[in-house]
Amino acid sequence: MFAAVLAFASFGEQDIITTLVMPQPRETVLQSGTVPASTAVRTVHKEIDRAPAHVRDQAYRLEIAPDGIVVVASSAAGERYARATLGQLRKLAGGQSLPACTIVDWPALRFRGFMNDYGRNYQSIQSIRDTLDLLAAYKLNLFHWHLTDYHGWRLESKRHPQVNRPESMQRHVGKFYTQKEFKEIVRYAAARGILVVPELDIPGHSEALRRGLGVEKMHTPGVDRTVCDLIDELCSLVPAAEMPYVHLGTDEVWYETEKVPDEWYQLWANQVTRNGRTVIGWWPGHFLKPEGPAVAMVWGQRGEATNTPYAYFDTTKTYYLNHMEPEEILRGAAYQKPCRWGADDPRALGSLISVWHDDIAPETKDVWNHIAIAPGIVMLGESFWRGDAIHRPDLWAHAPEADDPDAPHQAELERRVLAQRDRVLGPDFPYPFQYVAQTAMRWRVTDQATGKVLAKEMAGATLTPRHWLFKSPENKNLIESMSGCYTAETWIKSETEQTCGAWIGFTGFSRSSGRKNDKRLPALGEWSRHGAQVFLNGKAVPPPAWGNPGAKCTNETPFTNEEYYFREPTSIILKKGWNHVRLVVPKTDKSGRWTATFVPLLGTSAHPREVPGLTYSATPPKE
Repeated sequence: MFAAVLAFASFGEQDIITTLVMPQPRETVLQSGTVPASTAVRTVHKEIDRAPAHVRDQAYRLEIAPDGIVVVASSAAGERYARATLGQLRKLAGGQSLPACTIVDWPALRFRGFMNDYGRNYQSIQSIRDTLDLLAAYKLNLFHWHLTDYHGWRLESKRHPQVNRPESMQRHVGKFYTQKEFKEIVRYAAARGILVVPELDIPGHSEALRRGLGVEKMHTPGVDRTVCDLIDELCSLVPAAEMPYVHLGTDEVWYETEKVPDEWYQLWANQVTRNGRTVIGWWPGHFLKPEGPAVAMVWGQRGEATNTPYAYFDTTKTYYLNHMEPEEILRGAAYQKPCRWGADDPRALGSLISVWHDDIAPETKDVWNHIAIAPGIVMLGESFWRGDAIHRPDLWAHAPEADDPDAPHQAELERRVLAQRDRVLGPDFPYPFQYVAQTAMRWRVTDQATGKVLAKEMAGATLTPRHWLFKSPENKNLIESMSGCYTAETWIKSETEQTCGAWIGFTGFSRSSGRKNDKRLPALGEWSRHGAQVFLNGKAVPPPAWGNPGAKCTNETPFTNEEYYFREPTSIILKKGWNHVRLVVPKTDKSGRWTATFVPLLGTSAHPREVPGLTYSATPPKE
């Protein structure tokens, strides 16, 4: 029997420096002695010669010594990153003395970004500021501001004010960002070392624009010049030196009402470059050939970056937080190498996290609640900074077996994430941090009909065989050949009888049109519409009272409590000694779109904490 015990971070001097700062510094050398956390800081402007040329301006050296704290950097960016590291150290040390040390660090990728869709769901200016603060804290330096989509043209136009009229909007009617607010956000971001990349998504995703202009089709005489006016107006708000990129969308032109001649694409791309900017387009998308520079933003799942001659950003779907449950983000950070087509390729500009919330989110807080944004920024921020994640595509969507040689990598990443959650962001962080330790869990997964063991000791809380890529050739067609149900079992040892919460879920909805493809939501008394079941010590655990029981949802149906991490945890009682958990999960279709989650916790779903002292086993223990 293998048993795993949740390990909590020890906050000794060595751990504070070498394992708990995120992103983890490239090099740390400890010296003897300690330094008061309040010691004054001085800056020396000097280049870090060892850093690669393309990121040398972002490199820094942080010297913490009894005679003072010194930041060495050649630019404001490097100085900011050094001070961000120092700020983390102070919080991790609880405001006490810091160990004397020298840290030398630089990023692997020039740009590390975050994209949020504000066209579909308007969010407050305060939420955007808070997002930028979090990006800066974890050394991300690009904010892709998706300003327009089907539901609204969210940037004020004084030249064509009709695009902002309430009648043009489907959601958050009348809500858009004024030109003054836009300029304020660009300045706010720049003060934190973050570059804003605005996007006007055309000619697809253009319903709001067409409603505002009063035309049925994008290919209507005069629309081409109106879009040029809107591009000019956008570029007039901020100098090119401060906003060097403008994104024009150009992909997913699916409907006849959106299609335009090729020359219109080139007209709009040239309009961007004539304003002294580099034009960006989604790739796959319409291939842009402007008179000036262009960049591809790669969103596909494979190696589309190799099919474009342009410099590119890696924004592949495997970095879409809206598709991910919390544990899947951890695996993505641990086992997906950013810019995996070659980070040393001079075309590779960097990687971006994306948040697409296609479903209606009536309140600003809903986007943060429905998608694990804060854990995603913390975890993927480190991956983008270091650029050296273990590249294991077979582990992107399922947890590793306990004996997998790369399994400790995600457990160590988790240990540091918990320190960020508890000590750096802390209990006063105003947004949800939907992650609780789970890599110590152990599951045995069995085909219920045949008895075939599919996984002996899977390490994690979320089982997602809808994407399993098994290593052995005989399992190549496992999903298609399985009977119709699998059983997942774990045994949990508690030192006392106790009542706690549990995250339990079987839906796995994407926030990007994830519910409209299902025939209906679970009815009252069901865990899932496919008949999933949960048993604790032989007794069925009842499902929650659903907010939309049995409903057929559309994108305009607000989420209520469909997912485990934005509803209150299910109350369970763990008896003293070993407890048996059994999940019965039916296969939903030929692609194996299943998911199952079970993990004990304390606190709320927005601010969860571990249940201390639990031991896990994937085999029946001997009492």
